[in-house]
Amino acid sequence: MALLFLFSACKKTEEVTISGNTPPPDYTIENAVYESYINRTYILVLGTEPDSSEMEAAKAILKPAGMGGNSRTQFLNTVFAHSIYRNNVYTQFNVDYLDNLDTAEVSNMIFVFNYVLSDTTFQYAWDEAGRQLLKAQQLQSAPAKYVAGQISARDLQRIMIDNYFFDQINKGTLNFVNKSFNLILDRNPTLSEQQAAVTMCDGTSASLLLHSGYTKDDYLSIIFGSTDYYEASVKKFYRRYLLREPDTDELISGTQLYQSGNNYESVQIKILSSNEFIGIN
Repeated sequence: MALLFLFSACKKTEEVTISGNTPPPDYTIENAVYESYINRTYILVLGTEPDSSEMEAAKAILKPAGMGGNSRTQFLNTVFAHSIYRNNVYTQFNVDYLDNLDTAEVSNMIFVFNYVLSDTTFQYAWDEAGRQLLKAQQLQSAPAKYVAGQISARDLQRIMIDNYFFDQINKGTLNFVNKSFNLILDRNPTLSEQQAAVTMCDGTSASLLLHSGYTKDDYLSIIFGSTDYYEASVKKFYRRYLLREPDTDELISGTQLYQSGNNYESVQIKILSSNEFIGIN
């Protein structure tokens, strides 16, 4: 009896495999990574969460490639192609540069400039009124042209900083120079830069950022064409998306990327497709 108990206690239990009963793969963690990446991108770029169809369309791009290859860039291109993106860029520039200027105010000033140009009483002011009319018309048409891709972000920035309304907000050449430096180059001018810029904008020849000029148009061409402008844009993107400053290599490569193609989205796509932004190793 004891021997029988010993044999029965040591009996080996065999596992039985049932074919066709393989458990489905667990995508819980994987889906969480995809959905977090898609959500964060939409919120930061478009200011809104993706709807269910946009979420599924994004995952259909990213998941087959395991978020590898060109899938991230392909997904990001669809996000930046959304009309909301360019409308948001214009809205932010309008807030930063023109204190959220109402389009009705632009229309009103266009009427005023046209009136001045039609009245010989104001003939002494026709040259200036003509210049301001042209700039106001460019400002009025800029949002639609930018959304349609007819002008670049840099073109839009220049239009929004070179008009009657910006001048009224920042009265005087010194205030204009200081504000434009801060907005476009993300820093204050040095004393020598300030003096050169004011001199140039006031119609006298001066040298700024290794370039000579003697008009306000020359000044704007110099700052918007400078490496400093592209560097400032790269720094802003890193702060916005990664909450840090770019390191030296990132600043150099990002500046070269933006400067080579004048593509405002290129550096953003580079950052948003990085493992650091996604949160993976």
